[in-house]
Amino acid sequence: MINAEKEGFTTYGNTKYSNTSTAYEDSIVKGYVDAYVEILNTSNPELNATGRLMNQTELDSFGCVYTAYTCSNAPEWLYSTSFWTEHILNSHYVFRLESDNYFYLMSYDYPVAEGVRPVIEFGV
Repeated sequence: MINAEKEGFTTYGNTKYSNTSTAYEDSIVKGYVDAYVEILNTSNPELNATGRLMNQTELDSFGCVYTAYTCSNAPEWLYSTSFWTEHILNSHYVFRLESDNYFYLMSYDYPVAEGVRPVIEFGV
């Protein structure tokens, strides 16, 4: 999981999702994912790494159930730390998955800092 101190938060290793919208392309978290991918590709250009956030379909496939607000059927590594991910169908909310496996929507600009758990793909 990517963690960073930024945007004036005193909680180390976390950030809020965005100041402007739910769009990943405009989010604060994208900057962290891009920086991590750049480090990977700089260390080994043959990796051809790309990064993005996990989507709801992927969370569902791991055992998360948004309508029940839980990821209790998912592997522990998925909810062992709290993190943001985007909600592609909602214009004001993003998903927040907490380390107690509570899975719910939260306003993109809510001043809560969470981690970022990117999906890193190689050779794409």
